[in-house]
Amino acid sequence: SRAAEVLWESTRPRPPVLGRRVPQRPLVKIGPQQLLSFAVEASDPNGDVLNYSWTIDGVAQSEHGPTLKRRLDRASSVAVRVDDGSGGEFVESWQIEIVERAASNESD
Repeated sequence: SRAAEVLWESTRPRPPVLGRRVPQRPLVKIGPQQLLSFAVEASDPNGDVLNYSWTIDGVAQSEHGPTLKRRLDRASSVAVRVDDGSGGEFVESWQIEIVERAASNESD
C-alpha cells in the first residue's frame, strides 16, 4: 500500500549530511608550525548521534568531536570520517602543504 511505502521511506536509514567544512578548500597552505583548525558541521536526517574519527596521514587521532586543531611541520593529509552508527557515513579530507610564509588572502 502507499501508506506502507511512505512509512518505509521515512524510517529507512539515511546517511549523515555535511553542512559545512573548515577550511573549505581541499588544499591548505600554511607556514611551519602554524596552528590549523579543522571542523565539520554535519546532521543526520534520522536524528542518529554522529561519531567523528580524525586521521592525519592515516594515523588515528584522539579527538572524536567535530573539530581538530594541530600544528603541522610537514605536508600531510587530514581526514575525518563521520558516521551515524547505522551504516551511513561520509569522509572529508584536506591536503596540507607547508610553505615558508603562510598564504595570504591579500592580492599583491
